Amino acid sequence: MSTVGKPIICKAAVCWGAGQPLKVEEVEVAPPNANEVRIKILYTGKRRTRTVILSANAERSDRYMSY
Repeated sequence: MSTVGKPIICKAAVCWGAGQPLKVEEVEVAPPNANEVRIKILYTGKRRTRTVILSANAERSDRYMSY
């Protein structure tokens, strides 16, 4: 099944507020725009420094663990 030009459903570690634990949820990801690509990530990890940053910034708008 091709996903070209279609949104996909992925699992993401989401933080809903400062001091809250990360929660794995399904999120919808839009298809890539011009000059963007979508890649399939098979394995990943979580950095402790990113967790500390999330716990310190209550008003942070991007809640997905992206780099």
